[in-house]
Amino acid sequence: MLLLNCKLINIFLFSFFFFSQDYTLSMYFRQYWKDERLAYDEKLGNVSLDGRLSEKIWVPDTYFANDKNSFVHDVTVKNRMLRFHFDGSITYGMRFVKSM
Repeated sequence: MLLLNCKLINIFLFSFFFFSQDYTLSMYFRQYWKDERLAYDEKLGNVSLDGRLSEKIWVPDTYFANDKNSFVHDVTVKNRMLRFHFDGSITYGMRFVKSM
């Protein structure tokens, strides 16, 4: 069984254009799910990794309706984070900018 939760954290409104009703947001977006196949020994504690591993495992294909343009911040690497918990729970976070 797969349980998926999402949470938006720290949403910043950069610009709003009244006549076209367009706006640009910068946000931290976190998703939580549990995949029991990734459970490991509790003694190892939580493991945090950068987002490159997200290309190797299943992650939710989340989309935003009415999105006109989006990008993930990638100053040195793409601004993503994965945290594994011993029970198979995963936290996946990213920071991105989107225009709607």
